[in-house]
Amino acid sequence: MNRRSNNKKCSTCRCLLMTAVLGGIGVGLGLYFGLITHQDIKDAAGAVKDRFTDIIDSDPFAGYGGTGTNTNATTGLTWRNANGKGLDLDIVNALDDRWAGFFDVAIEDWESGDPDALTLTTSMANAPDSSCAAIDGKMKVCNGDYGNTGWRGVNELVFDGKNRIQTSVAKMNEYYLDDGSSDNEKQYTMCHEIGHGFGLAHTDENFMNTPLGDCLDYTKNVEPNLRPGSVNYEKLAVMYGTVCGNRRQLSSPLRGQRSQQLQIEGTPAWVQQSFREKKRSLVLGAAADCDDTRNKNLINGWTLLHKGDFGEIHHVDLGGGYYGHVKALLV
Repeated sequence: MNRRSNNKKCSTCRCLLMTAVLGGIGVGLGLYFGLITHQDIKDAAGAVKDRFTDIIDSDPFAGYGGTGTNTNATTGLTWRNANGKGLDLDIVNALDDRWAGFFDVAIEDWESGDPDALTLTTSMANAPDSSCAAIDGKMKVCNGDYGNTGWRGVNELVFDGKNRIQTSVAKMNEYYLDDGSSDNEKQYTMCHEIGHGFGLAHTDENFMNTPLGDCLDYTKNVEPNLRPGSVNYEKLAVMYGTVCGNRRQLSSPLRGQRSQQLQIEGTPAWVQQSFREKKRSLVLGAAADCDDTRNKNLINGWTLLHKGDFGEIHHVDLGGGYYGHVKALLV
């Protein structure tokens, strides 16, 4: 991880150290004045140990679509054109050339699942688009320096009241994924955000366990988790069914060449406009931890569905039976 995320970790360590020092002083004074006993300390230590064990053993995404190795666990969101015979989806490459290799590897990996639930085509945007304006019925993948946002990757979904995905946007933040980050971090983030775009939840968020070998598993060591794993393919098969009959070959048109996949019409233009306006008011990551910012997010219509040390999901009602999700991979 680069120096920006290291600075955040150092700040956290200093806060923890100061808390520990002040706590120790408080305990000492309590013993001296007889306000607490040694048995009180033993009881408190036991409670902390039990709570820590619960946190390590628990799956923090349980209750939101489920995670772990349960192949029936998904976010509950699927693309609107799903027909039970696999998902047929066009993914628009709006990246600059530095990201081409990471994109191609990720698409090929997701396309080559067993069981096989995806038939993917790729089309090129007319030019790299860091603004990443959504395209109805498609997933779009972009990169840019989005600043000190607290996230290195994000996926933004619009879906309707029947939990049918209308659009997906995946962004790679070069403020953190710059030349100081490794190729493995870039590949992991690319695979991770595209996976969310299909409607997949995290496989696991326990950083203390052994990497599970898929890019939707949180881990300190990303190298074993650069690509989708069998549990991801199995979840997709539950969500979409498997591909039947002859398949179209994965294609990569030249930039500006339009995909031949038919676009399903349906999402009103005002929905994306509403989502864009709502996203301007959303604060993510450590910056959202203070009470004032949390209150501002709530006032602007955002609901925090889940927050962990390295990820969070926000929900907003866009009106007219449409909703938005923002899933952030934090630094």
